[in-house]
Amino acid sequence: MTRTEIKAARETGRPRPRDHRRPDGAAAKFTVFKMDDESDQETTIEDDYYTFLNIARNASPEDISNAYRRLSRLYHPDKHTDPTLKKEAEILFNRTKKAYEETEGWEIVQRTKTPQEIREEYERLAREREERRLQQHTNPKGTVTVNINATDLFSKYDEDYNDGSGLFSCIEVSGMSFAQSIEAPLTLRDTVTMSGQLGTQNGTGSGSINVSAKRLISSKGWVEVEVGAGNGPTFSLKAFRTLTKRLFCDGATILQFTSHGVKAGYVGTLAMQLDKHTVGYLTYRAGIQDAMSTMIVRDTSRSYTAFSVHFGLIHSFVSLNYTYKMEEKQLKLRGSVKAGTFGAFLEYGAEKKVSKHSSVSAAVRIGVPTGVTLKLRLSRASQAYTFPIHLCDEILPAPVFYATVAPIITWTVIKKLIIDPVVKERTEREKEKQRELNKSRMMEKQREAKAATELMKETVSRIRAEEESKKGLIITKALYGRFVYPQQDRAATEESGHRDEMIDVTIPLQCLVKDSKLILHKASKSQLPGFYDPCVGDDKQLLVQYLFHTQTHECIIQDDAPLRIPVSSHKVFPAPEAEWSRTRTSCPLILASLSCRGQVDKMFTANAKIIKSGGSEPDQFEAGISNALLELEMNSDLKSHLRELYITKAKELETNNKKSIIIYVPMPKLKAFQKIQTRLVRELEKKFSGKHVMFVGERKILPKPTRKTRTKNKQKRPRSRTLTAVYDALLEDIVYPVEIVGKRIRVKLDGSHVTKVHLDKNEQTNIEHKVDTFASVYKQLTGRDVTFEFPESYISCV
Repeated sequence: MTRTEIKAARETGRPRPRDHRRPDGAAAKFTVFKMDDESDQETTIEDDYYTFLNIARNASPEDISNAYRRLSRLYHPDKHTDPTLKKEAEILFNRTKKAYEETEGWEIVQRTKTPQEIREEYERLAREREERRLQQHTNPKGTVTVNINATDLFSKYDEDYNDGSGLFSCIEVSGMSFAQSIEAPLTLRDTVTMSGQLGTQNGTGSGSINVSAKRLISSKGWVEVEVGAGNGPTFSLKAFRTLTKRLFCDGATILQFTSHGVKAGYVGTLAMQLDKHTVGYLTYRAGIQDAMSTMIVRDTSRSYTAFSVHFGLIHSFVSLNYTYKMEEKQLKLRGSVKAGTFGAFLEYGAEKKVSKHSSVSAAVRIGVPTGVTLKLRLSRASQAYTFPIHLCDEILPAPVFYATVAPIITWTVIKKLIIDPVVKERTEREKEKQRELNKSRMMEKQREAKAATELMKETVSRIRAEEESKKGLIITKALYGRFVYPQQDRAATEESGHRDEMIDVTIPLQCLVKDSKLILHKASKSQLPGFYDPCVGDDKQLLVQYLFHTQTHECIIQDDAPLRIPVSSHKVFPAPEAEWSRTRTSCPLILASLSCRGQVDKMFTANAKIIKSGGSEPDQFEAGISNALLELEMNSDLKSHLRELYITKAKELETNNKKSIIIYVPMPKLKAFQKIQTRLVRELEKKFSGKHVMFVGERKILPKPTRKTRTKNKQKRPRSRTLTAVYDALLEDIVYPVEIVGKRIRVKLDGSHVTKVHLDKNEQTNIEHKVDTFASVYKQLTGRDVTFEFPESYISCV
């Protein structure tokens, strides 16, 4: 379509078909490779002109024109007298003009690539096409099963029969089997399959080989003929047919030729889809094994359930299988129960997906009369290796315990020592490859972002002055990139080479403020003016601290999430007028001095969740506590609870040759902290190597009034501000959430006092290991001795 035709289309008033526009406004692009398992995937990152103009992808022509005029006034070369800035402004002005041309008009265009990119993509596509073709033509499947007998480990015979040859003499391979199959498509409807199996059990071997031909009759059915040889020739005929939209059936007739004659068998199944996730099956077997069974299967995205009832001449049983799927963790938890005329067993286990094509699983089976068996399985693509380990013929606690714990410990060790280092090394290698491939492009983007920031300063000063005059929206700090928490982890990450993975974007965000509002659309923020990607390939976040109506607000969002501020839920604490004045005078200095990423990072994380009295700066330990709370707010379900909470100070105390952490919170926030204190303490103790953590309210003790102070302070001293009341409340905070059910004070001959505190007996198992810490902390904070007891509950009679 020519420009003349496009103009004519606009004049006729036809709507612009936005589907024909390049969805990302592509112009310049560069390549990023992402690793998924062992295969390389190429991702093309292009300039997003919609994000550059900060408009939605369905923006109207008026919105596009307004955004273009705003950036044109900002980057027009004639508005800058400095030759250096004039040159940079010319580059950005040309990009703004190009963005307007790409988003304002529509036409079908051809995306171009460099010859090197074309060659690399062609080689990759050819390699993937050849792999898919080979996989489709053969579809190989294999199974290896190794049966291990380790019953002598837990149920040894008489010591006289033990030759003492070591641990491995108690373990033997009692059986082994192999199964393999390949497919050979002849036509689109005909497929030939060859399969075979070979096995041995306690010195007795068996095997078979089969050839089958399958023909697709129509979209509703197929028929298959199979011929095999092994323990005599076999012949079978199978068929499948869809009867209705919800009903289908299949059947098979089997003939087995033996030295005693011909054995015939039939298997037929009728199935019906009961609802979207549930299917019912009714199966009848006749001939070789006469039986009838019914099964109901429910398969959803979160779980899999199967209930079966089987009636047969040889065995009858009832079984129930349940699988809980945890897709976000790539983990499946399984459990099954089966009971019948042969006995009963209980089985439980887990399956973990290691990579795109690999998974491992472990299951423990406890039954009568089979005993205890541990089943390990490793799957790779269409190959499976299974190791059933028979531990004991009887149900004993020892084999059950080791069968449950040993796989967990083994997996943890392998993951920490082998899998995690390999994955980390491969990820770092690919990231380094990305940086090298896109080094020149990233340097250009970084230089462009810095130039845009310099050009924005004058406009930002004007916008900030307008917002300050009406106490509107002022961006005090804004960071973009990859965040590392807590402080110790950040230091370790910086040593490994990840230093410049966060940038200060306070000025670019303030420049986007209009009428005390800031709106960012759903797209990567790295394409905004003044932004660039500091860590290609990593997940990024945008963290913003701002003032609105003299209130301090904070929020953090993912890179591609939309943002609309101000929002009342972002409010952290009420800022007094003095702080507003201090911020007004210090903002220009902050804007000029926060160019170093390390200073910005340290300053923000130190003040994120802690507000010290008097405006003093937190020390290194308090900053670590603040970072830990901020991490919990971002990465857990405590976000909604922690958003409005902050602490005032934190201390690390030495108690009984062990360090403990005492965290002070403002009294208005104490109740809110106590609602989540149990979960919060558990998470913080994990982060700080098991140190006991306690939350207490920051209370102030008023001195006892004297004759002189009574004339100055007309208001009577509140009882809650007395020394006794504060110390009693402090004791309740330390032992929370355990309830104090009683107290006794013992006075010794030397005049010293010892307080015996009775705690709820029901909480003894949960809190008994901390009572020494509680007593030591209370002693250091108040100077008073206290002991804790858990008396038996009693009923008093009147």
